[in-house]
Amino acid sequence: MRVYASLVSSLIYLLLLSSCEQFQFEEDNSSGESTSVPVRIITRAENGVSLPYPIHVYAFSASGALLAQQDLQPTESSGIQMTLPQGSQCRLVAVAADESVYDLPERPTLSSVITMKAPTLSSDYSPTSQDLAQGFSTSSPLQMGWADLVLSGNSATASIQMYYQVASINVSITNFPAQCEAAYISVTTPQSGITFGGSPSGTQTARIPLNPLTWSTGEVYVFPTTGNQTNFTIAYNDAEGEVYASVSYLSPLRAGTPYVLNGTCISGDLQVTGSVTSSTWNAPVNLDFAFSPDSPTVIQGDDNSSGDGEPSTPGDENTYTVTSIPTAPCLWEGHIVASSTPDEDGQAATLLLMSLRDEGGLTSAFNTSSPTTAFTTAQEYAEYAIASWRIPTEEEATILRNAYVGDPDKMDALIEEAQGSAVVLTDDKGNNLRYLCADAEKTFSFKQGSSYNSIKSAGATVKTYRLRLVTTVRVALAP
Repeated sequence: MRVYASLVSSLIYLLLLSSCEQFQFEEDNSSGESTSVPVRIITRAENGVSLPYPIHVYAFSASGALLAQQDLQPTESSGIQMTLPQGSQCRLVAVAADESVYDLPERPTLSSVITMKAPTLSSDYSPTSQDLAQGFSTSSPLQMGWADLVLSGNSATASIQMYYQVASINVSITNFPAQCEAAYISVTTPQSGITFGGSPSGTQTARIPLNPLTWSTGEVYVFPTTGNQTNFTIAYNDAEGEVYASVSYLSPLRAGTPYVLNGTCISGDLQVTGSVTSSTWNAPVNLDFAFSPDSPTVIQGDDNSSGDGEPSTPGDENTYTVTSIPTAPCLWEGHIVASSTPDEDGQAATLLLMSLRDEGGLTSAFNTSSPTTAFTTAQEYAEYAIASWRIPTEEEATILRNAYVGDPDKMDALIEEAQGSAVVLTDDKGNNLRYLCADAEKTFSFKQGSSYNSIKSAGATVKTYRLRLVTTVRVALAP
């Protein structure tokens, strides 16, 4: 049994990474010349929250080279003093990070990356769960702050405001089947690190096992996610195998924001609700929604609002005007239409588009060395004026397969007319090739025959998976 629930939420982002303070110091006219400037550095936490000590303070030159570094201990509440070259421009960086959790380079440059170490789990977790865990920390959220200095005087004082650079997640599931032995939540495309200059670095998949005693992750921390939406996958074992539920937010996870997901498993159906709770972090946004396991629910996220802050309405940039409703399969504005679902009044429709480009040589989300290749491909892909593409869900993968298998000659002709890449059925040895779907955790085939109908779990070692991306658009008849 496979169960899918979809949720989209709207969240408020209040954390400003660009809150770097600029200090300009006037020339001191006192007698004597010096080649260095003593700088007193004070750090302060947002909302009065505690900071993990020691706080690591770095000074970088305008070129990004390390000038000096020093640790601030909890007994040094009045700050520390660092000697820097007079007349220079430099950036101060303060990092509050537990080095048992975060990997800090010994002598970094401004472009060096801070990453998370492998998470440490308690003995309650099985060895399999221990091996599965990646991409999150169980304690001590990373905090950082910046200040730019122009050292034209003989002394200076800088105050650095610290901000969270991670989001917190807390997932709890109740009423799992009695035979359930393990469960985890997968979070797609959080960044894999942050540079000392404050820039995001790379992407990864975070896999967070649930404690089998409480079926909860507890509060854990991940880096902000990339792209316009965040996909969660909750997986657990029952008598029939592994069951999945997908929860999609049409917003990225924001640094400084806590996310809470509460789910109940009833008669094998996994129902998931979500909310954002208040703490010492950002202001809360409460989410109310209804959904059916058989069809996704879509609620516009904060990245899908119009410029004046009100939700975008059909008829503007979200809806394309057409003279007739496209009938799939067909071409529309140079795109391949795999399905067209008209509204009841026949005046508008939702189109599922299949990408022109066919990607090969990919690994699944279960691959330990390269789990994010498919997500990176989706994030970077654009087709004409449409820049938001995604890995197909199971339902969308079935639609793509049926559209192709139903009339392969017509689909091939449409792809050729649109100057797209052909669908690939087998490799040069005649072996069947499978396409990724469901957050790159499952696969499907475009090959004809009943033996190829099923959607299967992806493997961890296969490096030949292919990918056809999808997106949905709205079209409406001109009034």
